[in-house]
Amino acid sequence: RVKMKNKKLIKLALIIIAVIGLLIFVFYPRISETGLSGFSLFPERNGPAVSNPFNNLNLEAKAVYVFDLTRNEPIFELNSLSQLALASLTKIMTAVVAKELNFQNRISKLIDSALAQSSNTAANALASLDSNFINLMNKKAEELDLRQTYFLNETGLDISQQISGGYGSAQDVAKLISYAL
Repeated sequence: RVKMKNKKLIKLALIIIAVIGLLIFVFYPRISETGLSGFSLFPERNGPAVSNPFNNLNLEAKAVYVFDLTRNEPIFELNSLSQLALASLTKIMTAVVAKELNFQNRISKLIDSALAQSSNTAANALASLDSNFINLMNKKAEELDLRQTYFLNETGLDISQQISGGYGSAQDVAKLISYAL
C-alpha cells in the first residue's frame, strides 16, 4: 500500500512538472539569452542581498506571475491580472473538479491523460460525469477567488475564432496550481 502511494505521488509529480512546463510555454514564450544565469533568488545565509533577477529579463510574454509557494508571496509580476485565453490550462480545473466529484478511483487514468497528454477526449469524458460540470468548474473558480477566470468548456479549445474555451490571468493560474498541488 505504501508503494502504491509512492507511485501515485511520483505520477502526480510528473503531471505537475508537465503542467509547469506548459505554464512556462504559455506565459514565458521567450526569455532573453542572458536569462537567469548567475543569479540566485535565495542567497546563502548572511550573504549579500541579491536584486530580483526577473527585473532584468527581456520578456515577450503577455503576462507573467512568479510565485514563491514556500514564502507565499509573489516574486515577479507583469500584467498578472490580465485576462487571457487559458487553452489547455483549462484542464487543470477539469481535473480538480472531477477529482472532487469523488470518482477518483475510476477516473485517475483519465485525469492523468487530461493533464499529462493534454487529452481533449479525456477532458470530455471527465466532464460527462456531471451534466453541470462547466458550472461546477466556474463555481470552484469563484470559491478559489479566481477573479479573472471563467470556463465555457472543459478542454479550453476555442469555441470560435473570437471566443476561447476558458479565460484567466497568470495570477489565477498560479492560485489554481497551488490549490491543485
